[in-house]
Amino acid sequence: MRIRFARASGMFVCTISFVFMLLPSSAALAERTGEPTSGQAASGPAAAIWSGVLVSSACNADEAFKKSPECSRNVPGAKIALYDDTNRLLYRLQPQKAITAHLGDTVTVRGALHAGAIHVISLRRMLIGLPVEAPHLKVALAQSDSEGMPGSQVTLAAEVRLTPEVHIYAPGAKGYKPIQLVLDVMPEMRFAPAIYPKSRILSLPEINERIPVFDGTFRILQDMTVSTAPEFWQSLGKEGKLFTITGKLDYQACDDHMCYLPNSVPVKWQVRVFPLDRNRAAAEIQPK
Repeated sequence: MRIRFARASGMFVCTISFVFMLLPSSAALAERTGEPTSGQAASGPAAAIWSGVLVSSACNADEAFKKSPECSRNVPGAKIALYDDTNRLLYRLQPQKAITAHLGDTVTVRGALHAGAIHVISLRRMLIGLPVEAPHLKVALAQSDSEGMPGSQVTLAAEVRLTPEVHIYAPGAKGYKPIQLVLDVMPEMRFAPAIYPKSRILSLPEINERIPVFDGTFRILQDMTVSTAPEFWQSLGKEGKLFTITGKLDYQACDDHMCYLPNSVPVKWQVRVFPLDRNRAAAEIQPK
């Protein structure tokens, strides 16, 4: 029996700080219809964003989940596919020439889904930081780029790994504290709404509730665009500037016996922004 209304006393609010360190960084493919569960519309009605690991099409989703060596091995005739490790689904990627990363890389993919294949608009390798432990979970911060220019788009990510038998509330949960990635406002950056994966519904007949939750491992994405205001890029100087993006990850965890008090974990990413090379750009558009 699950006791959902209990609250544990004596729990504290987590104040662990993250220091982001950049590290160098499957048979039949599952078909999928309907809206992408890795995120919301990205740049148009048919465009969306996914994240996951690049694997060989010679392996299946179960093998990719178990991290079988076959999934990272070059097999004659096999192609590169995306394993959505949040939803444990496998997608074909088209065209293959749009793939600029390697087997085993964690990536974000923008594109349109049709008949189980993602038609790639862009693909970026994620730079992943060291995981940090917080109550009931681990969080690893990642980003698509460590450098940019005015107008550049950088995808920030928080990969959440929950301990067994633990779930946390997803957006839309009523009467509980759903997980939320909140970034501090910066005039130099514009933040798009955070993209959460599809949740599962936890049925609680004892108290007649159906609640959206996350469990296992999942990833929250948030796109950030660097300002193009003239006064901003003129202030960057010749060497550019390092900007720190800060915020927090709010969540409430529960297990089969109780719900714990809400926690809040500080998060941080860094991006160095370089100025636009106006002289070079002007020269490139001159008649030859």
